[in-house]
Amino acid sequence: MSVTTLRRLGGLAGLLCGLALCFNAARRGELVPSTEFTRALAPLAQLFGLFLLTTLYVRVRAATGRTGLVGYVLNSVGLAGLVGAEYIVNFVFPYLSDDEVQGFVDGPAGTMFTVTQVVFLTGVLVFVVALLRSRLVPAPGVLLYGIGAVPIGLRGVLPDVTLYPGLVLAALGAAWLGWALWSGADVERPASRAAAY
Repeated sequence: MSVTTLRRLGGLAGLLCGLALCFNAARRGELVPSTEFTRALAPLAQLFGLFLLTTLYVRVRAATGRTGLVGYVLNSVGLAGLVGAEYIVNFVFPYLSDDEVQGFVDGPAGTMFTVTQVVFLTGVLVFVVALLRSRLVPAPGVLLYGIGAVPIGLRGVLPDVTLYPGLVLAALGAAWLGWALWSGADVERPASRAAAY
């Protein structure tokens, strides 16, 4: 596979991730009915996001060094964990009583949800720093992704009302980065500065 093809596929994944995040926000906000079909689409945002992250990392790895690697790994592991959480929330919780859900969340599964969110948010913040330092991708898209990920990573700590704007901001960031990869409009920086990072 050529580098151009990989970047275009990663860009498409970013655009689809953005659409899926907006769809999830609309479903959670009851603008779209919550059915088995619409709940089945929920994990697509994270799955497309994983491919976008990988493409971004391939794009910036030489310029970001260990910081980029640590951010990419933590962000990816956290995002993969969120895929599992989405399946539980969408395919297990709807069939349990409120007391059973609360018991589930209060037990070891709730602890794992929290660990997953901490890993995800830590990875996002480190990866955002690495992406910004690389100057190889558009800073506005990176910042939108980073800001939007905060209420996602702090879900359960912050009020639920912050989740929807977070999803939309993360969606805009993912789509912006996806478009930059798809169109080849990545921000280039001078080679002399690349060596400094």
